[in-house]
Amino acid sequence: MSVFVHEENPQNVAYVFDGTLEGLLSAVFFAYQAGEDPQDIDTLTRLQPRLGQTIRTIDTSISSALRLQRGISRVCGADIFDLIKHASLSDAPQTPYAIYAFIRYALATQKHHPCTSCNKRHSCSRTTSCIALQNKSYSASPLRNEHAHTITGPILRLERAVLNERHRMKQFLRFEQTAQGVWFAKCNRNANVVPLLMDYFQARFGTESFVIYDEIHHVAGICDGKDWQLVQTNALNIPAQTQNELLMQAAWKCFYDAVSIDARYHPELRRQFMPKRFWKNICEMHERMPDKSLLHTSQDALNSPQIAPDSLLRDTSTPVKSKSGIKLSRFAEPSCQ
Repeated sequence: MSVFVHEENPQNVAYVFDGTLEGLLSAVFFAYQAGEDPQDIDTLTRLQPRLGQTIRTIDTSISSALRLQRGISRVCGADIFDLIKHASLSDAPQTPYAIYAFIRYALATQKHHPCTSCNKRHSCSRTTSCIALQNKSYSASPLRNEHAHTITGPILRLERAVLNERHRMKQFLRFEQTAQGVWFAKCNRNANVVPLLMDYFQARFGTESFVIYDEIHHVAGICDGKDWQLVQTNALNIPAQTQNELLMQAAWKCFYDAVSIDARYHPELRRQFMPKRFWKNICEMHERMPDKSLLHTSQDALNSPQIAPDSLLRDTSTPVKSKSGIKLSRFAEPSCQ
């Protein structure tokens, strides 16, 4: 008598991860370990299973993610892992599977860049601590030139979109000074680029405390003047603005209106360089100037002691891992760096 045993198709599976870069790398590592080639990789909220598809929930493993990161940096170069890290910040629905396909392709082709000026190039792991990488004495990976490739092309476009969004935020992010001495900025973005902005603004603010809140992804980057962390929160407790801040906004609005030239007014060109979704958080784009009656801030608020930027968040906030894999909350485990 013959007994037919139904074997599960290793191709008709879908992986579910937690949405972080660490979780995605853990899913890719599991695919290599299990010898599977999943058809879909996505978060639980966005995954649409196919007919008869097996769903696997992949737990995030920091050790597996770090191991895969070291493998990518060793075989393909640290710049390729930076490419993956930047692309993972995109909100495009095809991002997780595109990154998975790119990692398999990059590791299979092994098109790493030669560190020609380094004597230890044959034994070097090509991590971010590599002297050749720090001195920029290497050629770019050939993978970055394959713009027309069906696997590499989408990743390069995702990275370009994320970096363009970061560039816009450096221009259009507006900070306000609160009565407790914390600078606060709110923005809405098409990509989760807060982790890419924190080092940039920390270098410019020096020892000042500031908070950048992404109202689309509900992620707040908090800097206390020494270090920064990422926190997931749905509510903020913003102190009142200082009298100087309201005066400065009014003065800046007057300057913006004064330098405008009516004969060269071009609304379409302005929307091209300054997308309209940013306008509500840019003070000079408001139709009316701040009301002068609001300039009389109470003396108690002005004389109140400075507070830590963490206190701006309500009790609903929880520390989370960075989606970019660049930095985590100080309360969480180390990330892929």
